[in-house]
Amino acid sequence: MSNAEMAGALEERLRLDSAPVAIKMVPEGQEPPDGLLERSKVLTFCQFVVAAATGRYPFWVTRENLGCQNARIAFGMYDPERDVALVERAVKNTVGVYAPDAESARKLIASKPAIPPGQVAGLAVAPLARAFFEPDAVMMLVVPWQAYFAMDDYMYATGDAPLLLEAGTNSLVCAYCAVRAGHLGKISLTTACSGGRNYAGIERTQLTLAFPASKLEALMAGMRERSRRVPYPGMIAMPAPTPIPPKHILTPEGE
Repeated sequence: MSNAEMAGALEERLRLDSAPVAIKMVPEGQEPPDGLLERSKVLTFCQFVVAAATGRYPFWVTRENLGCQNARIAFGMYDPERDVALVERAVKNTVGVYAPDAESARKLIASKPAIPPGQVAGLAVAPLARAFFEPDAVMMLVVPWQAYFAMDDYMYATGDAPLLLEAGTNSLVCAYCAVRAGHLGKISLTTACSGGRNYAGIERTQLTLAFPASKLEALMAGMRERSRRVPYPGMIAMPAPTPIPPKHILTPEGE
């Protein structure tokens, strides 16, 4: 399927309110894909994702216009020797909010999914239908019911269950969703962290769901096959049980 066909299938099947977003982590030394806008204004990664999903804009994201220190660490878009202050600022901002002291904060930051520094030149973040590149992952802004349906479609096709999901204290949209899916190849589902909620405006009812490129074919197959039996938003059909009069455990015998 083309990216546009895949986007149409996802939007129709899941009744998405915004566009699926293609994410590509472009290696150092490679040119950015065609058709991307490079903004001079600094934004967070989650702001780029929301703008691509809701405004359907395609972006080229570099270390110069990626303003979130947590996202720059997650995508390895920094130099550990020259950008010591970047990491120290992340540690300082973590202490007292997500960790009790600097040592705990460093362990927390080190535990997050991350790409080693120096491997990524930039990020292509675009509506899937307008993505002129092969994505590493496809991200969607979903409500829990849409996430449930999509994951069920995938598990129907593959039998790969249960799906193991991860979440941390922050860096949820960047590290625990985009990097975990696009770099580590794992289906990822997270809430928004405080940055995604406060800066990108992700709604309190929304989650971010990401499928790695290696699992998109199975997702599409599951959607096609399962939609014949379970059309969204219906429930799986099953006979209704015969109501049984409630009997409390403390009800006297014979009553």
